[in-house]
Amino acid sequence: MKPFCFLALAAAALLAASCEKPQTEAERNAQIEREVQQRLATERQADEEQRLAQQQADLDAREQSLADKEAAAKATATPRPVAQVTVTPRPALSTATDTSEPESYDTFYRKLEPYGAWRETSDYGYVWQPEQARSRDWRPYADGRWAYTDAGWTWVSEEPFGWATYHYGRWMRIRNVGWVW
Repeated sequence: MKPFCFLALAAAALLAASCEKPQTEAERNAQIEREVQQRLATERQADEEQRLAQQQADLDAREQSLADKEAAAKATATPRPVAQVTVTPRPALSTATDTSEPESYDTFYRKLEPYGAWRETSDYGYVWQPEQARSRDWRPYADGRWAYTDAGWTWVSEEPFGWATYHYGRWMRIRNVGWVW
């Protein structure tokens, strides 16, 4: 009876293992997309940390320069009457602790600048036009692919500006100008 139980148990385990479904193409794509988004988030965080470190270094250098100038001025200064100056304190700048919230639109202006030009329109205000969009043959959503993610379908662009233009805002075509975002 015991060998029969072990044989039945082994058969059940083999059957359960063979029923495991292989990962579908959509699941693989979703996994790859999650990994890409995670890498992008890490890169953005590293860029932000580097930018903040550079700002701090610039501020430190400026403070040191001002301190050196002040020390040199004190060493060579002749006594002069002091003018009355009223100083109004500036509000302290807060540092963002949550990197998922954009600080301003400056990120878009700065990072899209190398790939196109910002224009001002009467209907839409400031819009951005990629260099390629000046051609009549160019159109959005042509260089890339659609991918299914946990959040639904998303466009994965091969264009260097696609991270912004296909995920934030909308494309429109303006007569005699072309496609703008």
